[in-house]
Amino acid sequence: MRLAYAGLDSGELNETGGIAALSGERQKNQLTTATFGMRGGIVTGQTTLSGSAAWQRTGGDRSAPTIVAMAGVNTPYYVRSAALDRDALAVEAQASVSVSSSFDFSLGYSGVLGRRNSDHGARATAKVKF
Repeated sequence: MRLAYAGLDSGELNETGGIAALSGERQKNQLTTATFGMRGGIVTGQTTLSGSAAWQRTGGDRSAPTIVAMAGVNTPYYVRSAALDRDALAVEAQASVSVSSSFDFSLGYSGVLGRRNSDHGARATAKVKF
Protein backbone atom coordinates (compact mmCIF):
# COMPACT_ATOMS: atom_id res chain seq x y z
CA MET A 1 0.00 0.00 0.00
CA ARG A 2 1.21 3.48 -0.85
CA LEU A 3 -0.49 6.71 0.23
CA ALA A 4 0.42 10.19 -1.03
CA TYR A 5 -0.99 13.64 -0.32
CA ALA A 6 -0.13 16.86 -2.17
CA GLY A 7 -1.42 20.27 -1.19
CA LEU A 8 -0.87 23.60 -2.92
CA ASP A 9 -1.70 26.92 -1.29
CA SER A 10 -0.89 29.62 -3.84
CA GLY A 11 -0.87 33.27 -2.99
CA GLU A 12 -2.54 36.09 -4.85
CA LEU A 13 -1.40 36.69 -8.45
CA ASN A 14 -1.25 40.21 -9.96
CA GLU A 15 0.63 40.83 -13.20
CA THR A 16 1.27 44.27 -14.65
CA GLY A 17 1.65 45.27 -18.25
CA GLY A 18 -1.63 46.21 -19.87
CA ILE A 19 -4.91 44.59 -20.84
CA ALA A 20 -3.47 41.06 -20.97
CA ALA A 21 -2.16 41.16 -17.37
CA LEU A 22 -3.48 38.24 -15.32
CA SER A 23 -4.81 38.36 -11.78
CA GLY A 24 -6.00 35.67 -9.44
CA GLU A 25 -7.03 35.28 -5.83
CA ARG A 26 -5.40 32.97 -3.29
CA GLN A 27 -6.30 29.37 -4.12
CA LYS A 28 -5.89 25.92 -2.61
CA ASN A 29 -5.68 22.55 -4.36
CA GLN A 30 -5.44 19.14 -2.68
CA LEU A 31 -4.83 15.69 -4.14
CA THR A 32 -4.71 12.29 -2.42
CA THR A 33 -3.55 9.07 -4.10
CA ALA A 34 -3.82 5.58 -2.61
CA THR A 35 -2.25 2.58 -4.36
CA PHE A 36 -2.99 -1.05 -3.45
CA GLY A 37 -1.32 -3.95 -5.22
CA MET A 38 1.25 -6.68 -5.38
CA ARG A 39 4.85 -6.94 -6.46
CA GLY A 40 7.14 -9.85 -7.07
CA GLY A 41 10.39 -10.92 -8.58
CA ILE A 42 12.43 -13.89 -9.69
CA VAL A 43 16.19 -14.41 -9.90
CA THR A 44 17.62 -16.76 -12.53
CA GLY A 45 21.39 -16.86 -12.68
CA GLN A 46 22.69 -13.35 -13.32
CA THR A 47 19.25 -11.95 -14.23
CA THR A 48 16.56 -10.51 -11.97
CA LEU A 49 13.02 -9.94 -13.27
CA SER A 50 10.61 -7.93 -11.14
CA GLY A 51 7.25 -6.29 -11.54
CA SER A 52 4.18 -4.92 -9.84
CA ALA A 53 0.54 -4.22 -10.58
CA ALA A 54 -1.73 -2.06 -8.44
CA TRP A 55 -5.06 -0.29 -8.32
CA GLN A 56 -4.59 3.48 -7.94
CA ARG A 57 -7.40 5.57 -6.46
CA THR A 58 -7.14 9.37 -6.73
CA GLY A 59 -9.29 11.91 -4.95
CA GLY A 60 -9.42 15.66 -4.45
CA ASP A 61 -8.74 18.27 -7.13
CA ARG A 62 -8.00 15.80 -9.94
CA SER A 63 -7.93 18.54 -12.62
CA ALA A 64 -6.27 21.23 -10.41
CA PRO A 65 -8.49 24.15 -11.44
CA THR A 66 -7.04 27.67 -11.23
CA ILE A 67 -9.24 30.75 -11.56
CA VAL A 68 -7.64 33.79 -13.24
CA ALA A 69 -8.85 36.93 -15.01
CA MET A 70 -7.39 39.30 -17.63
CA ALA A 71 -7.31 43.00 -16.80
CA GLY A 72 -8.86 44.06 -20.13
CA VAL A 73 -11.76 41.60 -19.93
CA ASN A 74 -12.20 41.35 -16.15
CA THR A 75 -14.13 38.08 -16.54
CA PRO A 76 -12.70 35.16 -14.54
CA TYR A 77 -12.01 31.86 -16.28
CA TYR A 78 -10.68 28.43 -15.32
CA VAL A 79 -7.32 26.99 -16.31
CA ARG A 80 -7.24 23.23 -15.74
CA SER A 81 -4.58 20.57 -15.97
CA ALA A 82 -5.20 17.24 -17.68
CA ALA A 83 -7.64 15.49 -15.34
CA LEU A 84 -6.34 12.42 -13.52
CA ASP A 85 -8.56 9.34 -13.61
CA ARG A 86 -10.27 8.48 -10.31
CA ASP A 87 -9.31 4.81 -10.81
CA ALA A 88 -6.29 3.56 -12.75
CA LEU A 89 -3.91 0.62 -13.06
CA ALA A 90 -0.30 1.28 -12.02
CA VAL A 91 2.24 -1.18 -13.44
CA GLU A 92 6.02 -1.57 -13.29
CA ALA A 93 8.42 -4.08 -14.83
CA GLN A 94 12.21 -4.32 -14.63
CA ALA A 95 14.93 -6.64 -15.88
CA SER A 96 18.43 -6.44 -14.35
CA VAL A 97 21.53 -8.28 -15.49
CA SER A 98 24.74 -8.60 -13.52
CA VAL A 99 27.29 -8.45 -16.35
CA SER A 100 30.28 -8.78 -14.00
CA SER A 101 31.08 -8.37 -10.31
CA SER A 102 31.48 -4.63 -10.86
CA PHE A 103 28.86 -3.85 -13.54
CA ASP A 104 25.03 -4.18 -13.55
CA PHE A 105 22.61 -3.10 -16.27
CA SER A 106 18.84 -2.78 -16.03
CA LEU A 107 15.87 -1.76 -18.16
CA GLY A 108 12.50 -0.79 -16.73
CA TYR A 109 9.02 0.41 -17.55
CA SER A 110 6.43 2.15 -15.38
CA GLY A 111 2.97 3.30 -16.30
CA VAL A 112 -0.37 4.48 -15.00
CA LEU A 113 -3.20 3.38 -17.27
CA GLY A 114 -6.58 5.05 -16.88
CA ARG A 115 -9.79 5.20 -18.84
CA ARG A 116 -9.21 8.75 -20.14
CA ASN A 117 -5.44 9.16 -19.97
CA SER A 118 -2.22 7.31 -19.31
CA ASP A 119 1.36 8.01 -18.28
CA HIS A 120 4.31 5.92 -19.50
CA GLY A 121 7.96 5.95 -18.53
CA ALA A 122 11.06 3.93 -19.44
CA ARG A 123 14.47 3.85 -17.84
CA ALA A 124 17.90 2.33 -18.39
CA THR A 125 20.41 2.13 -15.56
CA ALA A 126 24.08 1.19 -15.55
CA LYS A 127 25.76 0.60 -12.18
CA VAL A 128 29.52 0.53 -11.83
CA LYS A 129 30.88 -0.72 -8.49
CA PHE A 130 34.35 0.30 -7.39
